[in-house]
Amino acid sequence: MTGLPATVTDALRRGSPTTYLPGGGYTIVQTPSRRDFWFGNCLIPNEAPSLASYEGWLERCRDTFAGVPIEKLIVQWETAAEVDDAVRPQPGAVEFDVSRVLVLSGTPNILRRAGVASRPLSSDADWAGATALERVEQGFDLAGMAAFFAWRMGLLRAASERGDAIVLGAFAGDALVAFAGCYASEAWIRLTTPITATPFRRRGLFSTLFSNAVGEAYRRFPKAKTVVVSEPGSAPERLYRTLGFAPAGYQYALLAPLTIGARLA
Repeated sequence: MTGLPATVTDALRRGSPTTYLPGGGYTIVQTPSRRDFWFGNCLIPNEAPSLASYEGWLERCRDTFAGVPIEKLIVQWETAAEVDDAVRPQPGAVEFDVSRVLVLSGTPNILRRAGVASRPLSSDADWAGATALERVEQGFDLAGMAAFFAWRMGLLRAASERGDAIVLGAFAGDALVAFAGCYASEAWIRLTTPITATPFRRRGLFSTLFSNAVGEAYRRFPKAKTVVVSEPGSAPERLYRTLGFAPAGYQYALLAPLTIGARLA
């Protein structure tokens, strides 16, 4: 597996249920307990693949997971530079996901909003509220994704209780209305996806939660670098840059249905 920041810190987010096996020039990522965890069951090439090789990589992914009930064929990689249009597949059955990798070296620019109080998530009610809020605000089908969201939130809670993650919430009365945090290690800090209830957006909740969580992570690990992955040009990316993050590369993914058979270019 490559040593680039998003790829390394993805391992912090996936947690101990995920295993990494070396292949011939690539890493096999597997999460046997959750085959519906898309990016927990994928291939990571050691080098950025060429457009001509995309079809072969998806076939390799299908062969690797033959007989395993995964939901998507996924090949993911990271580079220090953006690929040009010549290496993007034609629109069709294959999705081509592009994210910008942002890295913060040193302490963040603190953007705390007056009147916003936060505290760590701790009780069963806190974590149940976080699971419910994420499902609603992410807009996924509850019937199909409820079990997955609960499982993933359980991983984050376990990491928090071990001291490997810091997760803070903002509350309106007893109701959780926003949460954000990070996984933390001696070398790396990786932001979690921030979630804010729609009626409470644009009130400075995320910037305050982020500043508090990452500030605590830096107190524990002062030499760590903080990593986040965001859609290029998006409002979240602009906020991250305000907080002191700088571009460090790109992360790409091919996503295809298990039945993909058409050529990609």
